[in-house]
Amino acid sequence: MFCGFAGLRASVVLLLIGLLFLLVAGVEGLSPPRLVELGFSGTALRVDTDGDSVVALAFRDRDVLGLYYMDIGSYLEVKVGAPVVMTVFSKNFAAALLQGGGRIALVDLDSKKVDTVELEASASSLAGDDTGVYVVYPRLGRVEKLDPVSRQVAASWNVRVSESIKAVSAADGVFYGLSESLDELITLGDGVSRVRLDGLGSLVKASGRAVWVVRGDDTVLRIVGSAVTSKTPLPSATFVTDAVALDDKLVYVSVSRRVVGVVDQQGFRESRLAEQVPVSVAASRPYSIWFLDGQSNKLYLLFDSLPPVISEKRLETSADRSTTVRVRVGDPDNDLDKVMVQLYEYQGTFPLDPRAIPMDEVGGFWVTVYRPGEGVTKTEFFVNATDKAGNSVLEKIGEADYRSSPTGVQVTVVETTAPQNPATFPILFSEMLLLVPLILVATLFVFARRGRRKKGKKR
Repeated sequence: MFCGFAGLRASVVLLLIGLLFLLVAGVEGLSPPRLVELGFSGTALRVDTDGDSVVALAFRDRDVLGLYYMDIGSYLEVKVGAPVVMTVFSKNFAAALLQGGGRIALVDLDSKKVDTVELEASASSLAGDDTGVYVVYPRLGRVEKLDPVSRQVAASWNVRVSESIKAVSAADGVFYGLSESLDELITLGDGVSRVRLDGLGSLVKASGRAVWVVRGDDTVLRIVGSAVTSKTPLPSATFVTDAVALDDKLVYVSVSRRVVGVVDQQGFRESRLAEQVPVSVAASRPYSIWFLDGQSNKLYLLFDSLPPVISEKRLETSADRSTTVRVRVGDPDNDLDKVMVQLYEYQGTFPLDPRAIPMDEVGGFWVTVYRPGEGVTKTEFFVNATDKAGNSVLEKIGEADYRSSPTGVQVTVVETTAPQNPATFPILFSEMLLLVPLILVATLFVFARRGRRKKGKKR
């Protein structure tokens, strides 16, 4: 009995460790979300971007297209005559498919002038790239490429694709769409080609030469040409709500799991949202991710950015009792913002108010000199490195004992440990709390079955 319990307990511990490892592998790299106050009214339906400096908002109940120019921090709305279904960008134009599918509003991003294009039939969706706007006509079984400048049809393909607005995309003069049966990726360029998906697709997004397909089984495929170059399984019940491709990654949101995530060729990483429900997502360079919160009807911004890395910690004391703090700080995204030393001083056992002093970069190190005030007997040194995306890393460097000693000031330096993004710990904690009841139920079930078996043997 005891041996069986010990074995079961060991199995449960190993399971917890394994689950914790999987969670850590999937949550690093996204900053906490920030509210973007634009002051719009109505119910926001979708967010789209041109990939660089313009964010577009579509509304369920207003006949306007909202445009936020992030480089100058300006938000404005243009009247387009009907609610917008979706927005794509091409040749400095925003092309908005209007409700009903029979018209497209073309908005010049410089002059803000709006022209309405009447379509020959009802369109179900649009895709856009630098070469034109692709219009999907489901009843005609046709896809047309429209030049937003001349308003002329530049190319046409007689092929049927899925009517879903999430099932079409375009990049570098090539259109991608799911077949009506959802089991093939159709590519329209110089000709028509098809790639079997070995499952049912639900979403397509393209950027550059790569196209990303999300299947119904929560698997993300990366396809180049006719080859599937990677398969990334997402956690069960992700049910990707919306996604966008930018450069060589796919950014997605999930309402069911309340996460914003990124897939690239190394795998995936996620940020669990404590208060928001992400219903639509867009992305812009270099690492901005925009999403609409369906709960508050607000726009939020976060960053796909890794935190700074602190290494080579040094504390050096001088005869005048001053202490030089010296560390190396790197940033994987080259967007380091500032480095500070946080001080925790003591007079005997009594702690003084914490304070911080800035560090300067000198010869590849970040350096500052600390001089203890009168009566300070001990100081603990922490370095806080922050990047422009808002990621912050705090690590203890060491401590110095300034009490009288025959050998002078006693200094202790903490060994360098692997850096962590503080924003990931609440995510891990909440994930683990969800797992605890499941593990307890499984444990009780096993014990109950063992108990019944033993009673049966006694009979």
